Amino acid sequence: MISPRPDQSGRRKKRKPPARAIAQWLDFIRPHLDRYAQAGRGEQKKYIDDLSKMVGTGVDTLRRFIWAAQFLESHRITQFPPGIQRMPLASVEVIMRISKRDPVYLANCSPN
Repeated sequence: MISPRPDQSGRRKKRKPPARAIAQWLDFIRPHLDRYAQAGRGEQKKYIDDLSKMVGTGVDTLRRFIWAAQFLESHRITQFPPGIQRMPLASVEVIMRISKRDPVYLANCSPN
């Protein structure tokens, strides 16, 4: 007879609660962009960790917010139009992926 492993004892592991969703993520993350960009690599990690604890959102989620906001700002988009209630972060990420593969976009893209 095979004895069950500890994780198969019939009890489920307690899961972490889902991170708090931020509907207006661009408005939330914009004040933090400059400080994040000016910080060194180790300081960026510490800043994101502290912000994550303060807000209750995951570290990876905050990094995704920052990357998407930097992409939008590179295209001079600093806020969403007033009629839009929320812009899904995944939508901006898809646009980033498409733009990286589009030769017309790359040909017209000015170097920073």
